[in-house]
Formats: sequence, C-alpha cells, structure tokens
Amino acid sequence: MMLLVALSVTLSVEAQPYILRPLKGKNLEGRLTPTERRGQWGYADDRGKTIIKAIFSDVKPFEDTLARVKYGSQWGVLRRNAESLFEPQFDTIAPFERGL
Repeated sequence: MMLLVALSVTLSVEAQPYILRPLKGKNLEGRLTPTERRGQWGYADDRGKTIIKAIFSDVKPFEDTLARVKYGSQWGVLRRNAESLFEPQFDTIAPFERGL
C-alpha cells in the first residue's frame, strides 16, 4: 500500500522561482494535453489554452487525474489541478495502475 501525501512544490527555472498552486475557477473537465514551449513541457486544454505552465523537462499524459512530470532529471506527480502529490525526487516513475 502506498500513502499519497499532497505537497506544495517550489521549482526554479533560470533562478526565477515558480510555485505550483492548485488551480481554482478553471474548467478542468476537458482533456489536458502535453504541450511543448521553448524546450519545456506543460499542459493545455482542448482549445490550446495553457493550463499548467511549461516548466518541465518532460511530461506524460494524464492517466485519470494524475500525471508524471520531470523537472531537471527527477520525476514527480501532479494532479489535474496542478497540485503536487510528490515533488520531483524520483529517478523513474512507472505508469499508474488503478489510479496509482
């Protein structure tokens, strides 16, 4: 059994801090698609509007409500509302099964 703990994650890109906070007031019912911008990855909605900023070195598609994201050389886990479950700290994360 794995215990999932919600964490805030502070990331920095080129010495400029980024804080991922849960998204409020946004329609997150549609599909979020990985998108690349200037060599960095984030997520956009079905209309192409950026929902989660492109600050990651790699991302995987959302599986249900969770996505694997890579920051630098480490992987972490995000929820659809950009809330971090695990800060980027793992060398690898396997695809999720049955919601985990």
